[in-house]
Amino acid sequence: MSTPANGSVAFMLRALRYPNYRLFFGGQIVSLAGTWITATATSWLVYRLTGSALLLGLVAFAVLFVLGFLLYAVLYAAAGSLVSRMEDINSVVAPMTMVGMAGYLVAVYTSSGLIPADAGWVVVLSYVPFVSPYLMLSRFATGMAGPLDLALASALLVVAIVACLWVAARIYAAGVLTYGQKPGARALFTAAFAHRG
Repeated sequence: MSTPANGSVAFMLRALRYPNYRLFFGGQIVSLAGTWITATATSWLVYRLTGSALLLGLVAFAVLFVLGFLLYAVLYAAAGSLVSRMEDINSVVAPMTMVGMAGYLVAVYTSSGLIPADAGWVVVLSYVPFVSPYLMLSRFATGMAGPLDLALASALLVVAIVACLWVAARIYAAGVLTYGQKPGARALFTAAFAHRG
């Protein structure tokens, strides 16, 4: 059985040949778009009806909290599939914990005024999905971000969740294939992204 050339578009989209998968994929796109539109509309409606930045902040907190939780849950699930013993978990999840803690600390220092909320690197980082649940709320609380910034950060977070879910599924499959072994980065990458016929 021959496989198409690596990276060919036809090979990547072969699942779309099946009508049920097309329905599923289209439904997921509509669902994610609807979730993002609802979150944005709810934020604007709350602000327009009440004029209260506090209530808008609470809605933004709820949206970014749920999206941030989903992103990290997907990543931790993928990381958990790589280990076969409880003792190995800390070494696998340590990088994600460091990124999360760094984002949290920068957000706390930004909220307290130790780091200026309008600094260029803070503004850029507030749109990076792994730290945006923390930093965007800090920028919003200090008045340096508005509803459009929250909507853009939420949209980028949804896109990152979808991308990380795809990668996590591949890593999970590779983790099952290499169960009981200590997979190196190269072996894991090969197992996760090898073409499957």
